[in-house]
Amino acid sequence: MLTVSEHILFYGQLKGLSYKQAEEEMMNMLLATGMMPKKNARAKSLSGGMKRKLSVMCAFVGGSKCVILDEPTAGVDPYSRRQVGVW
Repeated sequence: MLTVSEHILFYGQLKGLSYKQAEEEMMNMLLATGMMPKKNARAKSLSGGMKRKLSVMCAFVGGSKCVILDEPTAGVDPYSRRQVGVW
């Protein structure tokens, strides 16, 4: 099983970023979403809302030009729900 940081790094590199670029973007995303304490947690162990945050981060990593999300804030706590527009 992959950790939160490994997921983001994988998708960043899959989208054409170098390891260093993917790592930098991963750190920025973890800070922006408040998921830094879960950086080394297994994705399987996350709550439903945190899994949703991780999937949104994977969608946005690598400078995606167009991302279509279906209810990205479902299951996310109210504070984080307001922040989704800021990411």
